[in-house]
Amino acid sequence: MTSISAAIPSFIILIMFLACFFSVPRIPILTNRIYIRILICDLATSALNILSSDAHYSFPKYGVPLTYALNTAFFLLLLLRSYLFFAYSASLVNLNHYNSKQSAWVLRIPIIISYVMVLSSPFTGACFSITGKGFVKGRFMYILFACIFFYIAVSLLAIVIHKSNLNGKREFLSAIAFNILIFAGGIYVLFNQRSLIIDSFCLMALMLIYIAFENPDFYIEKRTGLFNSSALSDYIQEMRYKKQFLIFSFVIKNYQDVREIYGVNNMDSGIRLIGQYLKSTYPEITFFYFKEGRFISVASADTDANTLCDELIERFTKPWIAKETELYLTIAFAKLTPETEIKSVDLTISSVITALNRAAKAEDGICAVVCENDIREYVKEIYVKKVLEITVEENLVEVFLQPIVETRNLRVIGAEALARIRDREGKFISPGDFIPIAEKNGCINTLGEQILDKTCKFIKENSLDSIGLSWINVNLSPMQFFVTDIANSYDEIIKRNGLDFNIIHLEITEEAMVSQSLLMKQMDSMQKKGFQFVLDDYGTGYSNLTRLQKCPFINIKIDMGLVWSYCKEPNLLLPSMITSFKSMGFSVTAEGIETKEMAEAMINLGCDYLQGNFFSRPMPMPEFTRAFAMFA
Repeated sequence: MTSISAAIPSFIILIMFLACFFSVPRIPILTNRIYIRILICDLATSALNILSSDAHYSFPKYGVPLTYALNTAFFLLLLLRSYLFFAYSASLVNLNHYNSKQSAWVLRIPIIISYVMVLSSPFTGACFSITGKGFVKGRFMYILFACIFFYIAVSLLAIVIHKSNLNGKREFLSAIAFNILIFAGGIYVLFNQRSLIIDSFCLMALMLIYIAFENPDFYIEKRTGLFNSSALSDYIQEMRYKKQFLIFSFVIKNYQDVREIYGVNNMDSGIRLIGQYLKSTYPEITFFYFKEGRFISVASADTDANTLCDELIERFTKPWIAKETELYLTIAFAKLTPETEIKSVDLTISSVITALNRAAKAEDGICAVVCENDIREYVKEIYVKKVLEITVEENLVEVFLQPIVETRNLRVIGAEALARIRDREGKFISPGDFIPIAEKNGCINTLGEQILDKTCKFIKENSLDSIGLSWINVNLSPMQFFVTDIANSYDEIIKRNGLDFNIIHLEITEEAMVSQSLLMKQMDSMQKKGFQFVLDDYGTGYSNLTRLQKCPFINIKIDMGLVWSYCKEPNLLLPSMITSFKSMGFSVTAEGIETKEMAEAMINLGCDYLQGNFFSRPMPMPEFTRAFAMFA
């Protein structure tokens, strides 16, 4: 039998734990609300357990009525605590939202019966009685424990059946573990009358829940102090079953550009200042930070989004002072109206992000409304992602070749290898759709290696001289520069196919030049292996002539946008640019050649190579071989 003094430390720890829990912001979702109720109920249960146990040991000084009252209150709270633990388990796997009112009342029957038995005990002695010797266990006491074990069993069953609603194995095992702790405490007390050890088991269960599910670090975005994307997902998941609400969001326009201009530290400070402003100015609205300068709020359905837009625009006309640096930022808005049906949380959030991206390209102050097209865009993205995953896993990527023509004699001298993927029906998916997704989810690295390997096999199986080629360009994504051993993996592919390095040229988009130090480091290690580099899409990114001089490019490809603009309305920019490149020792390729007139204009400007649909669209490798072998 455990002494009362042994329970005091657990009681004090629980009070401190409760104080700490209330000192941090909490997202108002069901699991958090139930957890708070459990903490309060456990505190009251522990206090009554100590008092009723003391009454058992010191019966004469308490008297019969007070002892009855203390024990009755204790058993009622003990049952309530067990039911709340069950309710928390159900909320973890989202059962609370799906259960009907009828099934909810069925699950309450055991606790209702137990409550009736406890409340009748002073008159019937069903669960306990108070005699001259103090507390005496009643013959139906075991029914109370049966009720407790029933809720634990239902909790475990729900967790096992609906474990897919939990985030991975860690959450699943944690949910199982805290229920087992409560079960162990109940078993111990069942065979050790008036033991206070159950409070220790419950305290351990509460701490486990906190570590696994309730830790505020899971939901707080560090820089802003706002809730993060995980919190947003959970909050919308719950709100969709309750009432209509408005999702209002805004994004810092050209976020990556201004982050580069002002610097990472200054922008992080600016993001923090914006978060503090939102929390203090709009305490009635729950705000979330969704990465890359995106702020999303969930507000009541009657919130005036237009007024909110006007107020934020007014604030953003003033600078944000971050570490003595004035940040001038512009924002774009998007909203999802209360009338919009929430079919799924992921679909909702992604549709809002799609609308934000659309708004960021529009005029300042325009608030984009989430529309069916945004939803279709997200559904399409999910579809493309699945096709891409299958393609990479089964190595089904196809390589098409587009010829590159030498201006000196208008003969094919090289080609660019381009990735193509198909869905199960054989329909092609645009590179503009799958490449960004591949870069986002990391499979661009494997995809790039597969394209290089298939290009090398094509060269190995076909004499390049027979089709008039001197080299083939293979694209290297900016995201691949973050792979530390890319030089070794590409080197191994070239050597495995027994090729010379000068046959493969690696095309790097101008976007990769944002991080000059990383670019130079990777290019240096790959150049030592024997690779040569081409700068692709010049005119779309951040590079300048000074930065170009530091990089070992052999060729500069002018983006088709600059080529088309010049051919539509000639100017001095492109001619001077080409002259500068050639004076620096670079050869120049003009992309996007669609007509004979465009080809002649680029030849007159001094370009060395031309590429575009005027000469040929990208073709599958066998078709390319048949088409150009006769011209070699």
